[in-house]
Amino acid sequence: MSGIGIKEDLSRKKYVDSYDGFIELMSDERIQLPLREDEEYKLTLENLFEYYCMKVSKVLSEKQVNSMRMICDIILQIIDEDNDSAFQRFERLMNIDIFTSNLHIIEDELPIDGYGRTNINLFRLRRVIENKNYKRIDIFHEPKTDKLYENSRPYRYNLEYRPSLYLASTVYCCKEELGVEGNKDMVIGSMMRLDSKADKKLYIVDLGNRPIDYVKANNKYKKANIGYSQHNYMFIYPFIAACSVVVPNKKKRNIIEYKLTQILYRWLVKYHEDKLCGIRYFSCYDGCYKMVDKKNKYIFERDSKTSFTKYFINYAFPISKSVDDSGYCNRLKETFIISNPKFIKDYATIKRYEEELKYNTTLTRVDK
Repeated sequence: MSGIGIKEDLSRKKYVDSYDGFIELMSDERIQLPLREDEEYKLTLENLFEYYCMKVSKVLSEKQVNSMRMICDIILQIIDEDNDSAFQRFERLMNIDIFTSNLHIIEDELPIDGYGRTNINLFRLRRVIENKNYKRIDIFHEPKTDKLYENSRPYRYNLEYRPSLYLASTVYCCKEELGVEGNKDMVIGSMMRLDSKADKKLYIVDLGNRPIDYVKANNKYKKANIGYSQHNYMFIYPFIAACSVVVPNKKKRNIIEYKLTQILYRWLVKYHEDKLCGIRYFSCYDGCYKMVDKKNKYIFERDSKTSFTKYFINYAFPISKSVDDSGYCNRLKETFIISNPKFIKDYATIKRYEEELKYNTTLTRVDK
């Protein structure tokens, strides 16, 4: 038995040390994220998983590839089952060591994203109707008691009866997620940070890395914030991919592309509600990332020397069971400090607006 273990370790070491082989795999156009569907969600994943396992079989041991296939099969089974059976199967997945030992969990400070510093800057935008001064609470999460919430469109990481606080690493990411055109829409925004004085224990599932991050990380420019080693990412990639499919039609009530992400949400609030739990993930608003330069022209990620993932990071923080009389989460209110909301339309550019939120603002508790 010990001899087999040594061979497996050598096989793993051979792959990890083979940087060129890993980069070749991560450069493959067919595995890039976010995914766009070919015909329908499950078939897209089946084709991707089959191709991915075939590619990694060239560099991993047979036992490791079989473990990879097992993870892929469980994901596909979850998609087919009803919600309760799917959740039970997901619980079994979270008890499989080859999966959980490779899954990156953020338990300390949030990593730096976008233009953030050590105490990370996060942003939130919201469409409004009235042209008036808004309070901090007006841009917080949807209140749990709000009956209108039941009729709102589904979200990737929450349930109909239990919303999340969604934040992003840049205003630009918020703008793209919200579908804001230019800076003329009636949209308010604020910057938030974790309160350094708050007693916060984190348990955040990190799904925030893409294959291109590894390809473009090894250069003299700013490196991507990579939470996964090469070996870890290989085994978690199928799960991240299944959670990162661009939704073709968000007007539907039952979005199959959200099934796995909503089960992950249920698992988090069942097993880790005693902490500030959540999910860190890259934006899936589109399959192609682009930014606007100083001349208001688009720069596409594929033409850049770095990946754009850090500019398109989202966080979803589920609300706890403890809410105030208005339906706002007490834990989130105590954990985050927030700036007064400002209108985007009051600033010439998105970049100028973000700078205003970052450098000319006062952060305090949301109910102040």
